[in-house]
Amino acid sequence: MTIQPFFALYPAGMPLGTVDGVPEQATGATINAAGEGMFVMCQAPKAGNIQKIHAMSNTVASSETITGGFQTISGTDGNPDGTWLSSGNAKVDVLMSANDTWYEWDLTTNKITVTKGEKLAIVFEPWASWSSGDIDFSTIRGLWNPNSIPYSGEDTGAGWPTSTKTTNEMQHIVLEYDDGSIEYIPGLTGFAGVPSAGLIALDGTPPEAGLKFELLSEIEVCGVAVHIELNNDDFKIFHYDDGEAPAAGDTLIATSWDGDIEGKDHDAGEFFLFDSPQTWGVGVHRLTFRPDSTGSPHITLSKSAVVSDAWKGSYGIDPSVTDNWDWTEDNGAGGWTDDGGYLPCMTLLVSGVHDGAGGAGVNFLFHGGTF
Repeated sequence: MTIQPFFALYPAGMPLGTVDGVPEQATGATINAAGEGMFVMCQAPKAGNIQKIHAMSNTVASSETITGGFQTISGTDGNPDGTWLSSGNAKVDVLMSANDTWYEWDLTTNKITVTKGEKLAIVFEPWASWSSGDIDFSTIRGLWNPNSIPYSGEDTGAGWPTSTKTTNEMQHIVLEYDDGSIEYIPGLTGFAGVPSAGLIALDGTPPEAGLKFELLSEIEVCGVAVHIELNNDDFKIFHYDDGEAPAAGDTLIATSWDGDIEGKDHDAGEFFLFDSPQTWGVGVHRLTFRPDSTGSPHITLSKSAVVSDAWKGSYGIDPSVTDNWDWTEDNGAGGWTDDGGYLPCMTLLVSGVHDGAGGAGVNFLFHGGTF
């Protein structure tokens, strides 16, 4: 049994960029007239039948019906060529009427069969006429910064542009297969928008909080990336094996992080390296943050509501694992309160994986595959 060097962010699809202390939701493409539209080009994450497209609104000024589906891609400019797949039937009409809402385009009778890696053009356009106002699709800032695929384009009435690349904004789009699975697609996310209840001040209630997760094989972790607001307070990072009570874990840094130095009045995705790489085995673990004092100043962590367990796949998290990426906090009574309805905005900095000797494998990293 040997740990081999392997560097990765796990999960890779966690959005950690922020504005004003919360993961930044932004306006992607805007449709406000007949003849306009938007598309996202990505690759199919696995072979199978794609049945549903989920996309999130940002701002909806007036209710409108939007046609969504899949078109073939032009080999000349990489844009949709106007031909809907499934003999012209890979599309469905959905009424969009509310802000910050996930909408579903269900292609049950016209789902498309894809091969792994197949290039797809996800297209949205007005159904027929247009009343008034804008419909803005949603994006969110993340660590993913693609130079090519996936990319998006917006038709403002003059045709598709030759190229409109996404930068560090992840499209709020999720593809669902007819077996109910949702796979990780770099550059797309199922993040549940701006978490209105997602800013948790660690000011004594709770005194400590963070991430509960489960490993299916042994890994080495050298640090953590987390959305955090420091507010001048000093703090420590702890690791717990399952069953360990609060304040009884391993301190991953010998000296408290100095909140004044590390980010006075700052809120963003931050990277923290441990004093030394940690080897964690199969089973349930907790990774938590605890300020050195209670009250104000304090540190603040962020969490997001989970649409459903299956949607964890859009981050690269295996949704079949029971305790995978849940919010946890010190309940003040010598134990933990875990909440699978929320997902902590945290990503592990993995520096090594088990080589698979003895059959342990290393299937913790990406939902749907092993290494």
